[in-house]
Amino acid sequence: MNEIDIIKKISQDPEVFGEVIDVYENKLMRYIMRTTNISPTDTESLLQDIFIKVYQHIHEYDVRYTFSSWIYRIAHNMIIDNFRKNEKESMNISLQDEEYKHIVDSLSDGSSPHDDLTKKDIKACVQKAI
Repeated sequence: MNEIDIIKKISQDPEVFGEVIDVYENKLMRYIMRTTNISPTDTESLLQDIFIKVYQHIHEYDVRYTFSSWIYRIAHNMIIDNFRKNEKESMNISLQDEEYKHIVDSLSDGSSPHDDLTKKDIKACVQKAI
């Protein structure tokens, strides 16, 4: 059974989507593992999300193109989205957390930026006078 027949059958019987999963599961798993550095659990979760998106948008598939290129494009875009999401989450470190509080405390001694500049100016004048 070719890809076009499978797509047509999915619209009639959603259980046929299992055939798409059978064909692409291992291929997409290897693709995700090759292009990312995420844990096996996250890889499986991302793979599941890819299949959900494929299923939700199967009616948008253009038969002029190969199904494999379409599904890999979805996978590629979702890998990028996953990377962006994780990048934002890693940048959202709360400086109020106890483990980072010492960093904030070492950067700030309670004085204002104006006071800091004034201290630097005074220090520079004293150094010059000496």
